[in-house]
Amino acid sequence: MEKYLAAFGDANSAFAPLSTEAQSTFFQSLKFSEKGLSSFTYRVLESELTPTQIYKVLSIFGMQHLTSKFRLARIVTATDAGLIQARDQAKTHREYDETDYPDYACTARATCGRSLQDICTGNC
Repeated sequence: MEKYLAAFGDANSAFAPLSTEAQSTFFQSLKFSEKGLSSFTYRVLESELTPTQIYKVLSIFGMQHLTSKFRLARIVTATDAGLIQARDQAKTHREYDETDYPDYACTARATCGRSLQDICTGNC
């Protein structure tokens, strides 16, 4: 994260719209496996960012496909609404991957455990 923040600076960072406390909470929640990002807290993103902003944050980790799971995020633009609706459209086209679980955290390799603020990704 330090390299990303150093490269983009605080003002240009995808994390800039997050409060300092939310940034800290999010960064501390990040868990990685050999496959990549395996778990993170999503509640701070959902409570402070729009879907478009969430997409930008998640794209840093290659997890932008999770944006549609942030159903409680504040919708401001048509793009925001489209990002949330993308899940339902993808399900119709059988492109949606059911390997990511909101309200679970990656607790061990290939093991998601209940957590009301985290998301366990397919990388667990």
